[in-house]
Amino acid sequence: MKLSTSFCTGLLLLVLTFTATAGAPSSRVLTSDSLSWALVDSGVNLATNATALGNDAFIGFGGWTVQQEWANSWVSKLDSAKLRGLGVRYLYSVRGPKQDDYSGREIGTMGLARNLIALLQSDTTCRRIIIAAHSSGAYVAHALFQDLYDGANVDSNGISYGKIIYFSLDGGIGAGGSGVLITQKMADRLAHIYGVYAFDPTYAMYSPNKEEMVDLGAMFGPKSSSLEISARGCGCTGVWCVHETLINQKPYNATTFDLKNDYSNINAAHPVTTKYLDVLTGVGVLSPGYQRPERVRLEQNYPNPFNGQTEITFQLPSVSTISLEVFDLLGRETAAFAQERKPAGVWAIRFDGSVLPSGVYFYRLLAGDQAVTRRMLLIR
Repeated sequence: MKLSTSFCTGLLLLVLTFTATAGAPSSRVLTSDSLSWALVDSGVNLATNATALGNDAFIGFGGWTVQQEWANSWVSKLDSAKLRGLGVRYLYSVRGPKQDDYSGREIGTMGLARNLIALLQSDTTCRRIIIAAHSSGAYVAHALFQDLYDGANVDSNGISYGKIIYFSLDGGIGAGGSGVLITQKMADRLAHIYGVYAFDPTYAMYSPNKEEMVDLGAMFGPKSSSLEISARGCGCTGVWCVHETLINQKPYNATTFDLKNDYSNINAAHPVTTKYLDVLTGVGVLSPGYQRPERVRLEQNYPNPFNGQTEITFQLPSVSTISLEVFDLLGRETAAFAQERKPAGVWAIRFDGSVLPSGVYFYRLLAGDQAVTRRMLLIR
């Protein structure tokens, strides 16, 4: 994708500040809302929220020309609106690239990669890294994946494999040399990739990179999918305004974008967008444009192996009455979730196996006349 140059555009009460590795800039503190931000590397800040419900990490990549303070503000609003409740303790904020194709490579993704691996080594209870990259920020995210898994191969031991959930918010794939390419090698090491786009039914307008996000959703088989987010009530009359609804539910400029306000002046009248994160909790139904599977899909539980709790995600192609059962190797039922009628979409159930002994278990999803079973491993 080539974005037009006519627009400026992822349980211990422990507070940790991870500084960059040797040779990176010295730390300095920036303040945004209630969070204190420390410099990790050029264009990368880190804050820690000691009140979070878990020890997960989030990385927010701003779009083209988004300044550091604006990106800090956006991540802070996401934190208070959604991330804290999802168990995110470690918050990275990344400013936007200077060029729409990120040809300058000026942002310190190498320092971010090293810092992230140091975090995972220090806090082994960090079970997932949620990444959201808006617009051209997707190419900066792909550069991070390159640093982690290719070239420098910072994560040579695979400590982050299967932990990163990546949301490309109307961003790009990088095909045809128009940006940093996301590759099969990267996808193999990520937990899942979502190509996210917006649709405003008032004027039947999609965000401008919708087709590319649909392509991204189909690119890596079960590793990727596309999400359509409703922008109903956004007040937009132009597609670049719809593009901004993935940051701000009611952008400041109805015809195009107002990056400074859309990122940094988020408030009750202009709330932060969190709808795409609902796929992590199953608390919402995807909009009618959601790319439904032809049959019921039961995903591999995450994490797996697990110690205590794990999350089981499934996708429904239509309204279904579902139930979930867990069995041991002898076929004895160890847990069952009550039958419930659910609409089409992506849903998740948290399974607590803390009272069970170590071993192999099977979980079976019954949805209408379909039954799907998978295997999981509990390790003490």
